[in-house]
Amino acid sequence: MYISVSLSTAPFDKLGRIVEELDRSEADAIHIDISDGSLFPILIFAPKVVKDLRPYTKKPIDVHLGTVNPTWLIDEVAEAGADACSIQWDNCEYPRYTLDHVCRLGMRGGVVITPKSDIPDMSYARDRFDYVIVQTVEPIPSYQFLPFMAEKIRTHKFLERNKGITWFIDGDVTFANLDVVVHSGVDALVIGSLITGAPNIPDRVREIKEKIAEIQRTM
Repeated sequence: MYISVSLSTAPFDKLGRIVEELDRSEADAIHIDISDGSLFPILIFAPKVVKDLRPYTKKPIDVHLGTVNPTWLIDEVAEAGADACSIQWDNCEYPRYTLDHVCRLGMRGGVVITPKSDIPDMSYARDRFDYVIVQTVEPIPSYQFLPFMAEKIRTHKFLERNKGITWFIDGDVTFANLDVVVHSGVDALVIGSLITGAPNIPDRVREIKEKIAEIQRTM
């Protein structure tokens, strides 16, 4: 299964080393959240972080813009070296226009769905994105895995209008809930502290992938 590793909970003074370790691991991508505090009570990262970390890895970098008005940041994110960029569907006034901007700059477009939201019919913008990130947590301090989000994926993934979309789960993925996550039918995971907090990052990524494969063999 595809794994993009989130840097949000990683110690900022060790980001370069962590990304170098991820580059040597079986992780598939690096996930960077950019939040201005307007949607979530968290201020984290900026396009400059993408630019500064880009030389440390050849792996794809996917950026999540957790902002009310993401359009003004898209050019900076592309110039910084991001390979993909996702937006909050519910909080973007013109999703198709914004995703078109992402695509015109050569990045893959993505959509993020929060726990409070139903997964909408996104058909009118379907040709402008190819992945959906379903968040399975709300922000700190209530940061905990919400298992009913896995059911949302099971319900919507196989609808005709959603064919071809890569589905991610993002939020508090642990060994304790990995079985629920995999059985949701999800295609990819965003995982943070379970990996970045490990004493040996390549070993931890390998361990997670082996556990996922074990679960999939029993499905």
